[in-house]
Formats: sequence, structure tokens, C-alpha cells
Amino acid sequence: MKQFLVAALLGLSLTAQAQIGIGPVPQEPTPGTDAGNCISAADMTQIAKDFKQFASLSGKEYCHDGSQQAHLLAGIHYIRKVQFNQPMTNSSDELFKGTFAGDWYKYTTNLVKTFKIESSCPTGVIAFVYGFFHQNTMHVCPMALTPSFTPLDLASVFMHEARHIEGYPHVTCSQGPRAGLNGACDKKISDAGSYAVTVETYAQLGAYGKDIHPAHRALAQASSLIYAAEAFQTPVKINKEEAFLALTLDRELYQIDSNLKSAKLIGTTEKHGNFAKSKMGLIFLPEDKALPMVKIFPTGQTSPTSSEYNDNAATRSNVVDYYFAWTWNARIEKNKVKFFCDKRENPTQANEVSVGGALSVIYPEGYAPEKNYAYIKTTNGVVKISCEGSTGKVVAANNITVDADVKRVQKANSTLIGLTNDGDLLNLSNNSSRLDLGIGAVVDVTSFTRATFFDKQ
Repeated sequence: MKQFLVAALLGLSLTAQAQIGIGPVPQEPTPGTDAGNCISAADMTQIAKDFKQFASLSGKEYCHDGSQQAHLLAGIHYIRKVQFNQPMTNSSDELFKGTFAGDWYKYTTNLVKTFKIESSCPTGVIAFVYGFFHQNTMHVCPMALTPSFTPLDLASVFMHEARHIEGYPHVTCSQGPRAGLNGACDKKISDAGSYAVTVETYAQLGAYGKDIHPAHRALAQASSLIYAAEAFQTPVKINKEEAFLALTLDRELYQIDSNLKSAKLIGTTEKHGNFAKSKMGLIFLPEDKALPMVKIFPTGQTSPTSSEYNDNAATRSNVVDYYFAWTWNARIEKNKVKFFCDKRENPTQANEVSVGGALSVIYPEGYAPEKNYAYIKTTNGVVKISCEGSTGKVVAANNITVDADVKRVQKANSTLIGLTNDGDLLNLSNNSSRLDLGIGAVVDVTSFTRATFFDKQ
């Protein structure tokens, strides 16, 4: 009888997480344990009872040794011990309906009896099951069993795969950032398939998870939004708001609502630097080029990333900015743009195009990662960069003009603001009037998207 492989794909989401998003962050102790890196003998006994493959570990304390088995057990233990603040109120949109808000460990153990660590897997696959013939073995791939996937991430992956065992397949994406990828989408979130599990588990962790490190909570919230945005044929309804984030000379982070009426201090950074947008998240490039880029959250929490920028410190001196889209990236240097035009097929393949006096990416139309173009401010005006086919191009942007004194342009909702070389914010939607928000000189400004569901928690 033919069996079907039902996989959890990295697709664009987890590829992005491995490269520029979810990475190892300071680990909080696993819920319910006295030591952050060990599973108690009592808990190990119960895990061995539920999964016979760990019988030899029953009755013994198990401490994380960096092995694949240790990462696997950390994920299993997390799903067993995680707790949530009550009551868990459903969102008014489709982000969280409480469909999978029950006992995660019981749900998993009812469907999965064995975890098998694979020695290798197809590119982009992090876990899979064979369905739908009542198979109860979950196959876990090497990439999932690394520090790049926290126990929190593995909990969501295990729930996703368990849902497949119940008979919920994926479909080929016909639109959006995953268009053309076989088995990388669900039809609609209301079908409550495996990607609905992913969205809801991350949303539940991000909104109600107890004792979760702030960076992990922020990552869970971002992951919920990313999967909701890209993994469904029918667009998911998400109530979102856009705001601005300003970094001051004092390294303070202020949230500025799009009506530009006030600024609220919400965090700080350890270093000066600049923001780059990545899907619904933010990347931070420190002013000190000896330091790596990191994922940053509006409250200032950061997590490490893996990227070509971080891989070779010797090439960073001329980098001024980055542009991250759904299916392509661009590294902007002072005198050239390095294009990575097909992250899905050839993530490391690049081509370079000369450009004079590049200063920064600007967003006069807002951040639109689904488009194949973006704008760069240069000393000679604004140019348009794009990936057409598999080749990057740079052309004059005759429809966009920016004053020489303005180094950043950002858009939130319908409001456009600019940042001058002297650190002043301008309301570009109102005759470039100067904004006086009482926050002092601004080093950088960006816009960011947040789900209102998480704001209310």
C-alpha cells in the first residue's frame, strides 16, 4: 500500500528563521524543573513510560549534553511541562481560537508512540510522518535537533506533525511567497489543519505561556504571524496595527503611533545601530561592524541570527543596509548591491551590481516584502533595486524624490515620516513639518507591525 510523506517544511518561514530569525536565545529553565538543563528522574520516568525508546533512561536524571537526543528530549519535555495563564481568551480575528488549547502532551502521546531521529532529510524538511494509515512514528530531521530550534519551536513542530496523523494533508501553494511549493500550504485556517496548529500554538505561547523568556515570547508571536501570512491559500484574517520605532542617541527605543501624537518608551539597546526589516520582524545592524547582526524586538530584546553577514566579519566594513523580502534579499554596500534573488532554490547564489554612494533603504510605499523591488537612497538620488528572474537590477527611480537632508523614509498605515541627518523626525505627510515628541536626537527609525491580540495580553 502506498504511503504518503507528510512533512513539516522549512519553506520560507523556517528557512528565514534559521538564517535571520529564530536562533538560539538565552534559554530559560524548562518549565517545572529545578535546573535549566536537566530533566528530573521523575519526569524522565514518565517520558520513558510514554515513549518506550527511552526506557533505559527511566528513573535517571537526564542532563542536556548537546546531542540530537538531548534536543529531542528537550522538546518532548517542554511540551509535557509548558503551562499557560488562564483564562485564554480567543482573538477577535483568526489568530487564536483555542482549538488546540488543551493538554498538548496528552494530544501528542495519543497520536505519537515513537520519535525516530533521521540521519538526513530532503532539503527544507524538519520533521515528517507517513500518513494516513495510522502510523504513529514521527521522524525528526537533523536540522531540527540543533540550537537553532528551541524546545518551544519543537513543541509547535510536534503538534503540527501529530495533526497530520489525524488525516490533515497539505496542498501545493498557488499564490503568495510559497507559490509553486508542493505541500507547503493549507487551504484555509478554519479547516484546522497542521498549519492552523502551528499558528495557534505559537499564538498561545506568545500570548499566554508562563515563564517564557521575553525573546522567546516575541519569537513565538512573530512566528504565528509569519505562518498565518504565508501558509494558507485563503488569506488569514489578522487584526494588525502599524507603528514607528525610534532609536535615540541615548539608546532608548520609543514606540510612536502612526498618528504621531506621542512617543512611549518601551525598551533600550546595548549598542547603537540601524534597523532592517525582515518579514514582520526587525534585524539590527550594530554600528560597530565587528559585531554580528541580530534579530531585535521593539522592547530591545535580541536573539542571534545566522546569515552571510555574520559568517565573514572581514566583508562588513562597506555594508550600509539590507533588504529582506519574501523570496529575495539584497545586501547594500556603499558602492554596490549584492542580490540573492532566489532564496528557495539557490539561497547562497548571488550577483552584484554597482551603485554609487548608497546610503540606506527607504520605504516610501511601506514595507512590501511580496514585491520584487525596493528603493535605496544614494548620494545621487533614489534608485530602484529589483530581482527580475534570477538577476538583480538597479535602475533610476524617477517617481521618487527625497530631500538630501533626509536619510530614512518610513511608512506606517498612511503616515510617512523621515529622519534627517541631524536626528530630527519629519512628518512627510504634512509638509515635512518637524515632530517634537520630546525624545531627543534620533539615530534610526523604522516601522513595525504588531497583532492587536498580543497587545491586549
